[in-house]
Amino acid sequence: MKYIKLGEFLNRNASIGFRELLMSFEKIERFIGEGLPQSAFKHGAWWAFGESTQPQSLAWTSAG
Repeated sequence: MKYIKLGEFLNRNASIGFRELLMSFEKIERFIGEGLPQSAFKHGAWWAFGESTQPQSLAWTSAG
């Protein structure tokens, strides 16, 4: 899963007390090792929390 490294980074930061992080698209792409899909730039729903089972959503919801 390409979002594992991003999830690990978010989990580490959550464990030391960060509840919110500001990250550029470029930084996220470095974590996942490739470019984000076009839908990430065009549709806010791609970033949505909730009941999603999408791998990108699981990466950050698992960090709280």
